[in-house]
Amino acid sequence: MTADLARLFFALWPGATVRGGLAAVQQRLPPDLGRAVRADNLHLTLVFLGATPASRRQCIERAVSGVRTSGFELPLDRLGYWRKPEVLWMGGSAPAPLAALVQVLQSIVLGCGGKADNRPFEAHLTLFRKVRRAPRPLPAVPPIRWQVESFVLVESLTDPAGAQYAVLREWPLGNSTSL
Repeated sequence: MTADLARLFFALWPGATVRGGLAAVQQRLPPDLGRAVRADNLHLTLVFLGATPASRRQCIERAVSGVRTSGFELPLDRLGYWRKPEVLWMGGSAPAPLAALVQVLQSIVLGCGGKADNRPFEAHLTLFRKVRRAPRPLPAVPPIRWQVESFVLVESLTDPAGAQYAVLREWPLGNSTSL
């Protein structure tokens, strides 16, 4: 990206306990399944902003600073596979506060001149990429209970080793229910 553009997205960023649980699920799956996502890159994308100029980022950050919602529990209890992007993921049903957070973030991005993502939101974390063929049936996995207490703005940087993610800013979720 140029100095004025950054490839950004909003995400839920798991702590060490959830990361450890996700890594354990990865290790239970066949090692030749595909390319495992590194534990430090595991995240749940809320809204993808894409190439974002600094002025739009400032608008978005100002607006997001006014978001008030409560934390919530996100159960991760199933594996899924998408053939077209060749990814195996772990996810679960999006609780109402998560769906509301995604909706308000999308509205903020649009209000600051960004583009809408028309794909329906699916609460998932990519565990493996370049999965040509997923095991059938997908194995059952032990559920991971994730108490979500914040969301983050992340920059995606690409180098020869692949994608690197840098958390730029974090917003706590409190006990308020303004959303």
